[in-house]
Amino acid sequence: MREHSAAEPVILPPADLAGRLAALVAGELLGIPEADRPAFTMWLEEQAQALVEGYLAELVETRVHRPGDDVLSTLLRAGLPETQVLAVGQAVLGTAYAQVRAAALLALSGACRT
Repeated sequence: MREHSAAEPVILPPADLAGRLAALVAGELLGIPEADRPAFTMWLEEQAQALVEGYLAELVETRVHRPGDDVLSTLLRAGLPETQVLAVGQAVLGTAYAQVRAAALLALSGACRT
């Protein structure tokens, strides 16, 4: 198998690209730090539910003490209990990931036909 040089673009299959885009959008909404996004994306792609849920629980706890400009922090500032913030965070993650992935895959499959 041939290795890619740094100057060569890496072409991903549409499903992989759609998944990465969906993880990026979900990460932005939830305020996932840039440094954690590669691992978070991998967990989403591999459907490692326990790792994702554990990470979100830690992120909610972090946002209690260090709020950011994200959905979780907004819910905490509104006074929702941490358990509800976690549940909403999981729902936002699942919905955002599924919807963005589906829309991106549809757009990419249409682009590949033209």
